[in-house]
Amino acid sequence: MRRTTPGLFEELEPLIAAAGARHPQWLVLIEPLREVASVADDPVWDDAAGRATLPNRRDADAPVLHGARLAAPAQLLAQLITRVTAWSVSVTDAVTLIEGAIRGDRRRIDRIAFAADQDAAALATLADLAAMPLLQSCARVHHARIPQHWSHGYCPVCGTWPVSAELVGIDRSRDLRCGRCAAGWRAPQLRCPYCGEQDHERLGSLVPEATRETRFIETCKSCGGYIKTFTTLTPAIGFELTIKDLDSVELDLAAIEQGFARPAEPGFRLDVQLAAG
Repeated sequence: MRRTTPGLFEELEPLIAAAGARHPQWLVLIEPLREVASVADDPVWDDAAGRATLPNRRDADAPVLHGARLAAPAQLLAQLITRVTAWSVSVTDAVTLIEGAIRGDRRRIDRIAFAADQDAAALATLADLAAMPLLQSCARVHHARIPQHWSHGYCPVCGTWPVSAELVGIDRSRDLRCGRCAAGWRAPQLRCPYCGEQDHERLGSLVPEATRETRFIETCKSCGGYIKTFTTLTPAIGFELTIKDLDSVELDLAAIEQGFARPAEPGFRLDVQLAAG
């Protein structure tokens, strides 16, 4: 399988290795993440994103990729999924898996998992990882289509709920970040990304003593959701978001212990068609 040129992966590898050393229980995800990140800056992804057909008009609430027809580098996808799942997958199944991941359609993934005698939940997670290079290229190539003022909590590119929030720079402006396509969008300081709650009495935070200056949890009593928040001088880039998510599992455990959870369903279900390119 073709590898990326030196640069992006060389910068990510130490972060991935450090996260794996601190959280050996996540090696089942960190090793596939390493495989995906190693091909993420292959030009083929940007080529595929550039050949996407996007609707000229869409509803103001719809993400950029809603209604899109994407061309997939199918052979590369099949090789990638074979590497991360350790079982041989056909080109047709690879395209179906990635389309199902992008659309949030678990039924397609479940059918392939059943036919191949694979764990459906694990396969869905790995398909999400394998879809990230294409989605991140789509976010980069079509960045000009992202609305300047996006009022929703779900991603303006792919419709996923944010994986985290970032308080950026000296003024600590709050940006929500998508864990799949890595898009970022400005959000009010006191507003739940999931249900839109703005009542400060319904919004709260869990602040671990050891990381109170750099990372904490925002919570919402109205919907029971939580989001991890990081203070940073510069926004995380691409797969750094996934690494930070895996490397901050203690925040997830703290939130879950208090009865909070991330939404199980996507923020917006994309209507996307993926064809072998």
